[in-house]
Amino acid sequence: MSVISSFTAGVNELSAGLSTWRVWHLLGTADLRRRHSRSKFGQLWITLSTGVTILSLGLVWSLLWRAPVDGIIPYMAVAMVVWGFFTAVLNESTTAFVTSGNLFLNQKTSLAVAIFTLVYRGLITTAYNMVIVLIVFAWFWHWPDWRVILIVPGLALTMCFFVPICYVLAIIATRFRDAVPLTQSITQIGYFITPVLWRPEFIPEPYRWINSVNPFSVYLSLLRDPLLAMETSPMTWLVAIGYVVGAWLFAIPFIGAYHKRVIYWI
Repeated sequence: MSVISSFTAGVNELSAGLSTWRVWHLLGTADLRRRHSRSKFGQLWITLSTGVTILSLGLVWSLLWRAPVDGIIPYMAVAMVVWGFFTAVLNESTTAFVTSGNLFLNQKTSLAVAIFTLVYRGLITTAYNMVIVLIVFAWFWHWPDWRVILIVPGLALTMCFFVPICYVLAIIATRFRDAVPLTQSITQIGYFITPVLWRPEFIPEPYRWINSVNPFSVYLSLLRDPLLAMETSPMTWLVAIGYVVGAWLFAIPFIGAYHKRVIYWI
């Protein structure tokens, strides 16, 4: 298959998945209900556990770094909620086709439905967890300014980056199951090298370029800074756009060339 035909097939595959938004909406909400069936609190358990983790780490970190609590807990609350979305979509993408295998084996359905489903489900979960951020902001009276509107293009760029990455990762992990623990290890390492538990300015000046090339840090900044009334550098926006363009240029022909083989690997 030539590059042009692969590119065309990839565009058609993603377009078919995007057009069936009702399917992945129903699948995403149904999966959340199934996960929390027979539970009185449901999704609230995840929200509560996330809130307890943020409070515990925030208090400990404020003592270790001698930093004011009203500065570190709002920062950590936003960063950890956003990071939870990153890790959820990446880790779940490695098993997206396997767990949804019956859907594809029994009927002709675009594989992209599984990817859009997990991303949509991750957004719903993140929306629940944003309640923690609102409570923290209200408690410390720390509210965003006019720059909060920048979260809209920031979220759009983040989605445009993670959708193709998750699809490629899902194909690779379906063919090579070792990619599942490998992805989990990478996200775990990324948790420590990304400014989630620490601020970007804590890195010495000569090494701050690391945050500019770390995609986790870049997209975390796009979603975190507007909520914390922090300035996002133009370079961060340019790098984020560059990563999106690169992800799509690589993912579309890759998806077009291999998406029809996935059914034999499930």
